[in-house]
Amino acid sequence: SVKLIDFNVNGITVLVKNSTEGYFFYNDGWSRHWKAYINGKETPIVAANYNGKAVYLEKGEHTVVMSFEPWHYKTALVLYYIGLVVSIGVITVEAFKKRDGEISA
Repeated sequence: SVKLIDFNVNGITVLVKNSTEGYFFYNDGWSRHWKAYINGKETPIVAANYNGKAVYLEKGEHTVVMSFEPWHYKTALVLYYIGLVVSIGVITVEAFKKRDGEISA
């Protein structure tokens, strides 16, 4: 049986109870940036049925998390926030210079 625990645009969490070993297949777009975790431990994820993904499960009960974790998105997000902080800093410094009567270059 499969019970949906969480679903969002970047991943899915399910509770799987299986009486035999096999693959859990998730039919969503394939990308090498998908990561899979079984009971909190990272596990290999494979392309399946051309555009889906699957993880191998032993017999038993498992919490399976599949999440989309592209490094370029995280890098862009970090750079965005660095730029935002620097911009706010520059604006603040310039505002204090003008307030104190200094001439900005």
